[in-house]
Amino acid sequence: MAELWNHNLHYHRLLVERMPVPCNEALDVGCGDGVLTVKLAERARHVTAIDRSRDMIAKAKRRLAGLRNVTLVEDDLLAGTLPKSHFDFIVAVAVIHHMAFDSAVGEMAQLLRRGGMLAILGLATVPQALGGQRQRIICGSRRVFFSTGCSEFGLVRGIRARRLSSRR
Repeated sequence: MAELWNHNLHYHRLLVERMPVPCNEALDVGCGDGVLTVKLAERARHVTAIDRSRDMIAKAKRRLAGLRNVTLVEDDLLAGTLPKSHFDFIVAVAVIHHMAFDSAVGEMAQLLRRGGMLAILGLATVPQALGGQRQRIICGSRRVFFSTGCSEFGLVRGIRARRLSSRR
């Protein structure tokens, strides 16, 4: 059987390579069926995977069966149930457009430990003020980076931008 490929899967390696070492606690926001969660679990001591879809959590449960370092959470990120200042690495792939951008980024930033890393990957057209072309962007706050081309980019205060590249 051919290996699966889609745009989101294409960036998994790039995101996982940017995990801090060591990574005690990772969070997969909008984990879906758990494909990225498996990859995170190979490098982190513990991974929390959250998704508000009961169906996706059920699929992730099947995929992640036997992994003892993963906790699945069926909940909305914005419900505020996850521990603050807890995670070394937070990743959100193709999920930010399902949430209020400012609220979601703000919540994820609060969940990070000091010096933690936040990676958000999403694709959309960037507003004219930021070049108006389709692109991937990394933003930094603390040691946090985001990779997003969401049209809402730039509305979050205190975030500096730089381009995502294959280099660290």
